[in-house]
Amino acid sequence: MWVRRALLVLSVVMSSPASAQNLTTPESGTRVRVVIAPDSSGAARLVQRSGLFLLRTSSAIVLERDSQKLDTIPASHVRRIDVHTGTRSSGENFLRSTMYGTLIGGALGLLVGAAAHDSYSCSDGGFCMSAGAGALAGGVVGAGVGAIIGMIYGPTEQWQRGEMLPGN
Repeated sequence: MWVRRALLVLSVVMSSPASAQNLTTPESGTRVRVVIAPDSSGAARLVQRSGLFLLRTSSAIVLERDSQKLDTIPASHVRRIDVHTGTRSSGENFLRSTMYGTLIGGALGLLVGAAAHDSYSCSDGGFCMSAGAGALAGGVVGAGVGAIIGMIYGPTEQWQRGEMLPGN
């Protein structure tokens, strides 16, 4: 395995930089996600591969996907290289979802409460809710829905989007 890495380092030192593409090259060993353009064989979707960035030449990008597997991607197929910036914990996702649910539910409840509160329906014994009560009820329901969504989400990886490459 060390021979393979030594050859890769040697090929990086001796390779010419890719001047045709205006893409920032990450440092070797950085976790990246490479977005690959669909090929002419009929694939309709973009493909993403992630791994440790090893080297980039004018013709290819090499990733280490597992400790025993290298992945060579032709440079002409690369749309974008995203850099891994960390992982958001499930607790952070739970709190964010709860906060957004409370805000959205409160705003919708405020609108429903304001629309439902008129002097005719309140004096007639119909459905009557003030804007404040609607905001409170909507906020509570929204917080519950947001909390459930946050629990389902779990931890998520965060990526810094690279620039799109022209012509791919």
